[in-house]
Amino acid sequence: MKKLLSLILVVLLAVSAFCLPAYAYTNHVNSGDTLKFNGASSADAFGDLLDWNGIVFENTNNIIDVEGSLAVGGDFISGRGASVNGGAYGANPPSTDDATFIVNGNASIEGYGNVWGQTVIGTAEGNTYRLSNTTASEDTNAQYTVANTSEYFADAKATAYAAKAAVESLGVNGVCEAAYGTYTFVGNADADVLVYNVDDLTFNSYLFDFTIADGQTIVVNLTTSDKITLKYGAVRINGSMEPDVLRRYNRNIIFNVVNSTEIEMISSEIYGILLAPDTALTGNNANVCGTSVVKSLTGLNGFELHVGFNDSFIPAIVVPESTPATDPTTPAEDPTEASGEGQTAETASLRIDTPLKMAVVFEDGSVYYGGEMMNVEVGKEYAFRMCAVNWDNGIYDENGNGIAGSVVYRMVVVHRGEFEELARAAMEDPERYTVKGIDIIDNVEKKIIVNIDAKDTHLETDVNNFFMAYRFHFEGQDYNKQTGIAQVVNTPLESLSVNLPLGSTITCDAYINYEKVNSADVFITNNSGEGVYDDVYLTSVNDYTWAK
Repeated sequence: MKKLLSLILVVLLAVSAFCLPAYAYTNHVNSGDTLKFNGASSADAFGDLLDWNGIVFENTNNIIDVEGSLAVGGDFISGRGASVNGGAYGANPPSTDDATFIVNGNASIEGYGNVWGQTVIGTAEGNTYRLSNTTASEDTNAQYTVANTSEYFADAKATAYAAKAAVESLGVNGVCEAAYGTYTFVGNADADVLVYNVDDLTFNSYLFDFTIADGQTIVVNLTTSDKITLKYGAVRINGSMEPDVLRRYNRNIIFNVVNSTEIEMISSEIYGILLAPDTALTGNNANVCGTSVVKSLTGLNGFELHVGFNDSFIPAIVVPESTPATDPTTPAEDPTEASGEGQTAETASLRIDTPLKMAVVFEDGSVYYGGEMMNVEVGKEYAFRMCAVNWDNGIYDENGNGIAGSVVYRMVVVHRGEFEELARAAMEDPERYTVKGIDIIDNVEKKIIVNIDAKDTHLETDVNNFFMAYRFHFEGQDYNKQTGIAQVVNTPLESLSVNLPLGSTITCDAYINYEKVNSADVFITNNSGEGVYDDVYLTSVNDYTWAK
């Protein structure tokens, strides 16, 4: 029996090591080097993001077991040691010269552990580090190398936002059937990419059941704006719940967190890419197998990051470019160059963020779908409108694709000193102004002042000052009853949930068995308590009910 168990263990370790993905910052890092991040390409929206088991843009707390590599843009704090890149099931892969543990801030670690690979830390002072490294460093007593890492994380974050925007530009073409805690993601072998929307905020005793064809990319958009809780859950793929089978799909499934800023996982698991650069993840006796791209990460009791067995698969996601309204494949023209004016004006680059299936159209006709960069003059006003895109092709134009809102907003970017002065004045009138670290929104004049010097500055239109999510229902029940919106949702859907431009009147149509039975001009307004989900009032959603 002992010989049999030993043989099984040897086989298990051999298979695990053979299948272990090459998660790492490739090549050895020398003291003082500047790390370079390879961003998206025409064939790969994720760039180097998928080289990591976890990439966290702010702090990481008490994550002690990471089977693959880990990159932390803030501080790494653990009172119980840490194990990094130890391999699937702790198989301990061969020693590597690559950097497998990168911390941009400080590493404050009490207790001991191991890193299979090199540790690189961006801040020289203030580290408490006792981990053993299979790859020695030339300084700090051979424990870690001090190098320049801030640029790496800035570029990684920009790539994450661009990938998120690309994912959210895809039209929904998949059906998720939810019943008694089982979410069945209905398969379609003919589609290269299947996109599903799920707006639940609590998944309790759940099963995510997928049917995935060879080479297929699956996108699950978690669309709620409230905290997401995954509790007592599991995953089944193509009829199997065996971990070694599920680990083969570590890149096929993308869980995209659209709006929520917080996820809690309790005794649950996810297989795939967790794309959540604005979201704080807290885990308790849970794991994510694949790549986690998150804002911050906190482990409570037994939260782990697991590696998958397929690091060659590239999700079929293409990063969109900024576009004129008539041609979504051509980069948008810089309005300052088009006018021939302001050649000596100070310019800056600003990222444009949009809600799911929406776009921003500027007065010069350029359209931004989210994640693209726009060149702007400091101090110059730019007028824009919010648009709902055509779900069939993800496009807004003036030729029948999508609908532009009627509200005209104005945007101006300023430097920190002017911004802080304006912010102090705005905070005296909180009913009129929304003040954040990156912008001031005048909700009366519809003007947005952006702090161009803020960390991760961008035009943030994916907040409810600019749009509202509307859910359409029917009195009685929704079965075999659909809602459609011409030029946006051309194929009517049951229980339609759609983001629409705030302050606009949108013509919506009701159907029974796909036969049109009613039409209404719906004014899109902020929710003051009408949206109800599981007896909880939501301010981020409005409900519209068709009368019998």
